[in-house]
Order: sequence, then structure tokens, then C-alpha cells
Amino acid sequence: MRSLGTLQRPSAFGLTRLSRTFFGAALVAAAMSFSSVASANDFALAEKLFKDGLKAMESNDYNTACKSFAGSNEADPSPGTLMNLGTCQEKQGNLASAWGSYQTAAGMAEQRGQNERVTIARAAAAKIEPQLHKLVIVFKGAPPDDVVVTRNGFSIPKLALGSDIPIDPGEHAVEVSAKGKKKWTGRIVAKAGPGTDRLEVPTLEDEPVAITPPPGGGSDVAVDSKRGNTQRIIGGVVTGTGVAVGGAALVFQIIALSVDSKSKTTCALPREQDVNNACQSQKDAAKTNQAAAIGLGITGVLAIGVGLTLIFTAPSSSSKATAIRVLPDMGPNGGGLTVLGRF
Repeated sequence: MRSLGTLQRPSAFGLTRLSRTFFGAALVAAAMSFSSVASANDFALAEKLFKDGLKAMESNDYNTACKSFAGSNEADPSPGTLMNLGTCQEKQGNLASAWGSYQTAAGMAEQRGQNERVTIARAAAAKIEPQLHKLVIVFKGAPPDDVVVTRNGFSIPKLALGSDIPIDPGEHAVEVSAKGKKKWTGRIVAKAGPGTDRLEVPTLEDEPVAITPPPGGGSDVAVDSKRGNTQRIIGGVVTGTGVAVGGAALVFQIIALSVDSKSKTTCALPREQDVNNACQSQKDAAKTNQAAAIGLGITGVLAIGVGLTLIFTAPSSSSKATAIRVLPDMGPNGGGLTVLGRF
């Protein structure tokens, strides 16, 4: 039988469920399920590891002893094993861990009706409690509702935040995370002996919003390219329309010149009433055709300018944006386009 001093470790028969109370960071809150009939392998392994722990303790090899007692308790939970583990941890100087082991042993012994062990375990915990080093974790502002805080990889219940948490001497890493927030990490080095370290967690920064590219991995380039193709098509249609209107303007200009030439011939004839009427009619027709040619020419030039602007400024996946201006250049004897820009 495994023992602590003169206390024999009772068998586990008759126990259906145990609970261990978490207090601070030294006691882990968990429901510990335990079968009423443990397997022979569990008992054998627990007994073997327990004896290894006692042997290591006699040699002052506390590192090996603590690992053996912890393994024995995992194979077959027992108040006696936990009390030996607490003694080993106390020898190592890890008073917070020892205090937690004693408190858990007391709770387990109470569940089993082992009053003598309850008294011994609680007395051992009370003896080292004034020597505990503690950590207080506070937030600057209200923490997120879904905040997760861990110390050395082990979760800290939200109810323990802001409270004194017993910790062993040495370095402790505290990580704080929440959905949509950047992870924050803080470190402290706890000294041996009583005292309290305070670790303030700043307001968590927002995580950058990730922009998911469209299917095919084209991202904004593919979108701009598609929009650019549409713009170039529209520009081509407008340019073609301008060319057609310009062609019509040229026809009216030719007609105007032809009628004006005839009017000069007619007006050169002797001044008779019919001749005068024909002369004036031809002059009026020439002016009308000239005005139509000018109007259509201006419209055509503007349409061509707009169309070319749409074509040259359309976004492209392989080129930078082009700065371009197309200006109509009209004169008394005709018109044209002035293109200004960077290609």
C-alpha cells in the first residue's frame, strides 16, 4: 500500500465521482471522473510509480520524485499520493503547486470520508499559505466577453482575473486572445517568497480585416480588367459614331461647296427676276448645307474625342492608369483633335 508517513492509502472501491476545487492558479477547477472499479493495470502502474517516487525522495531527487507521484496519481487518484506530491513540490520550492496539491488532497479525502487526512492536508496547506507568491492580472478597460487568458499554456478562468493567483517562482508567460483581436503576450519573473506581481493587459488591438480575393485569384486586377474591357467597347462605339457623323459632315460640306459654286455662276447671269431668285435660293442652300456640315463636324469631333478618352483611360491589368485629355480643335476652315496626356 502507498503511504504518507503512517497514513495508509485506502483503495478506490466505492468512489463514483470526485471534484477538485480551483482557487487562483494553483488549483485547477475540474470534475474528476473515477471508476468504482479500477483496472489491475492502473493499480499496478500507480503502485510502481509511487514506490519510484519514494525512492527518489530518499535520494533527494525531487524532480524525478514529483514526476513519479504525478504519474501515480494520474493512474489511480489518491489523497495520499497527492500529499506526497505536495511534499515533493514543497521541497523544490514550488510552494504554489504544493499548496494546490494539499488543497486538492483535502477535498478528495473529504469526499472519501478520510477525516484524518483532511486535517493533515489542510494543515500543510495553511502552513505554507503565508509564503505564497501571487499574481494579479488586470485589464485596462473592460475585457472582451470572449477573452481567453492562459498562463504557461494553462487556461485561467475569467472569475480569477483581478484576483490573487498563487504562482511558483520563475518566468510566467501570459497570453490574452479574443475573436477579431490581436493576441497579446506578457511575461513576469516571480521571485521566491511572499509578494504580489501585477500584470496589466492593455486594450487589445483589432485584427486587420483580411480581404478575400475573388475566385481565380485575380483580386482587384481582374475586376479592373473586366471593367476596362467594357469601357473600351463603349469607347469604340462612341468613336465609330463620331467618325460616321464626321463623314456626314464632309458630305454636307461637299454639297455646300457645290451649291455655292453654282450660285456664283447663276448670280453672274444678267439680272432678271428669275435669275435673281435662283441666285438667292442657291446661296441660301449653300449656307444651310455649310451650317449642317459645321454642326455635324463639331458633333463628330466631340464624339471621337469622348470615345478615344474612354479607350485610353480604360483600366488594364498590365498597365498603370493613363492620364490623357482629348480636346477638339475647331477653326474657320475645318477641325481636328488635340491629344494631351501621358502614355
